[in-house]
Amino acid sequence: MDWFERLTGFRETSYNDTRRRLEIDGCRLRSCVNGKSYAIGELELVSLQTLRERVYAAGGLPGRIRVQVVTGDVRRLHQLPEYAGAYALCTHSGLDAITGHLASLTPEQTDTLRGMLRIGVHRDVEVTDADGAQLPMVSQAFCSALPVWQCC
Repeated sequence: MDWFERLTGFRETSYNDTRRRLEIDGCRLRSCVNGKSYAIGELELVSLQTLRERVYAAGGLPGRIRVQVVTGDVRRLHQLPEYAGAYALCTHSGLDAITGHLASLTPEQTDTLRGMLRIGVHRDVEVTDADGAQLPMVSQAFCSALPVWQCC
């Protein structure tokens, strides 16, 4: 039995067949087979410029932001208390490639590009691999050096 069948009570097959066995109720995904439901939160594709505007409107950020590279099993990391609430995972090579390209640009070009950068922010998602009745909730930032969506 794989992780999907363990959660939903059925094996994942075609898209249409799988979709018929699941339903969304608000921010929860429910299996019509075993009745179990999980918080799926909300996914937003947001630009850095929009995030900057939100922070400015809110009066800035309290304290300092700390960023670090973490390597490991994401399923295990989801369950660690020090990552409760939010985290972002990326690779050293991806960061090196971005750094090299940005170093060749003027500060104005770099800031314009940063403002257009979009990330996926997935808020309030239940960690299904954790033990206990009260499963932890996480928020995740999905970032990539490659475009996954492009607009005019």
